[in-house]
Amino acid sequence: MFGNILGVMKKSDSGVVDVGEKICELAFLRKSYITEYHPFVRLKPITKWVWRGTGGRFSIDFNSEANPHVNISGMSGYGKSTLCKKLVRGIREKLKLPVSIFDVHSEYVDFALELGGKVHSPKESSINMWELDGASPAERISENVTMLKRILKLGDIQAYSLLASAERAYERRGITQAGQGSWCNEPPTMQDVYDCINESMGRGHGRQGYSGLSKRLYPLMRGDVFSAKTTLPFSTILEGLNDFSIAELGSSEAQALFIETFLRKLYTHMLSQKLTHRLRLFAVIDEAHRVCISSPGELSLPGRLVSEGRKYGLGIITSNQMAKSLDRSIIANSAVAFAFYQREPEEHDYITNLIAGGNDYDRRDVVGKAIRNLKQFECIVLTSNEMEPVVVRIMPV
Repeated sequence: MFGNILGVMKKSDSGVVDVGEKICELAFLRKSYITEYHPFVRLKPITKWVWRGTGGRFSIDFNSEANPHVNISGMSGYGKSTLCKKLVRGIREKLKLPVSIFDVHSEYVDFALELGGKVHSPKESSINMWELDGASPAERISENVTMLKRILKLGDIQAYSLLASAERAYERRGITQAGQGSWCNEPPTMQDVYDCINESMGRGHGRQGYSGLSKRLYPLMRGDVFSAKTTLPFSTILEGLNDFSIAELGSSEAQALFIETFLRKLYTHMLSQKLTHRLRLFAVIDEAHRVCISSPGELSLPGRLVSEGRKYGLGIITSNQMAKSLDRSIIANSAVAFAFYQREPEEHDYITNLIAGGNDYDRRDVVGKAIRNLKQFECIVLTSNEMEPVVVRIMPV
């Protein structure tokens, strides 16, 4: 489906993207004070962490970072979107790489059009999560049931009912696990699976499980986004700049399903490609804390991509208000972290520990106070290339 589009991406001459202006950096200060003069001169060492003023431009070199993933966190209105636009513009103009933006609030539409990108609306596009894309029917059913169970918070009985209904939907299309030649038949859609659920409910087979499942899936059936075959032109989407304006989907669950279904198609194609040390494309996920939905036993697909994407040349940029609610693997595997002002106590403490690291109380205290005092468009940055955190002022796009 994707062709060889990832293999023919132009190699960028530089991975450096300008971000803004350095204000200060965290430094460890050592001083010695004379405490006694008689009979011997004694020196008492004093150590403390301070923010030391600095200057110059601050840039990110994606080619030299441990991985190309970026996490941006902070309260709304302090500059996260401005920073995202700054990074996307730099990636497009300097690295010449394709970028796909999953635009939860549709606030990047004008920006994407300004850069000559394309905007894709749910009213005009649909995506079928039941397409096999190289997997067997059993594999696709298992993946979808697990994904829907995690995102929609289905119970075990509801998940089993969904699995049974999906199997019947494939069989009605003539697709069976044993008949590999049937895998090229047109796959069922979410509407087909939903119809099988309602038929089973009408016959009284496990009515309670099917009834609850039908209610949970009903919001996804409004419109043709999930209930029709895939119409998104993937061969062109992974070329240039594309904004998926998905605010119209309404619920965070529907948005999460849209993002994960699209990224899964990308992930499937990535696995068919050779490993590479060269960047090939970026994906930007806005409001990631709402749509990167994980569970104790399973990572979200964006989390898996952040864990494995570097090997295939994929960079993920996540923007969120509550990093504490984000998939842990995204935090753990993002080489670059931007922290804007944060007021919420638990989130502030979490970000402070993330930036400060270690068990040094004085260091955490200095970092925590700095986060409390950040102004609009100011943030603390921690990268795999920098020895210590840096306070940066983001320049307008």
